[in-house]
Amino acid sequence: MHKFFSFILIFQFFFASCEKRTGTKMCVVENKKEILKKIDLTNQKQEQTFFSNGKTKTYGMISNNVKIGYRKFFYKNGNLKSQGTYKLNKKNKWWEEFNPNQTIKSKGRYSNDKKEGLWIFYNSLGEIIKEENYHNGHKNGIYIEYYNSKKIKEKGSYINDLKDGWIV
Repeated sequence: MHKFFSFILIFQFFFASCEKRTGTKMCVVENKKEILKKIDLTNQKQEQTFFSNGKTKTYGMISNNVKIGYRKFFYKNGNLKSQGTYKLNKKNKWWEEFNPNQTIKSKGRYSNDKKEGLWIFYNSLGEIIKEENYHNGHKNGIYIEYYNSKKIKEKGSYINDLKDGWIV
């Protein structure tokens, strides 16, 4: 029961609300002290930009020049470069990046445009070469680097982007 009430208190402190006024739907992201951002959701539309060769450069949702929702980025040859979710012009949730040959390059999560949690990096063959942990955009916690043979090359920890402690 205590966890439930803690959740309610946290939810009340930071929350997003949407309301409809005179035909306009507005979302307000706020905390108890100030309103951080208002977005008019009636102007949502798909946005697509192009390279000079006519191939798609980016594709995703936009509202009043603010990137929202799922978005894809492409290489000039048309191959997928990266994909993930935006919230108020900032990368959020899961993202994937791809090599020009379409193998996975990296995947992980963003929070407020900063890497957060476990990120996995791959070579051009799609094999894992590194695992790193991030907090608030900085390397923090255990990391592991691998040889192409999948054997551990190096293992250690980071604190604020600096290697710290043990290295194997």
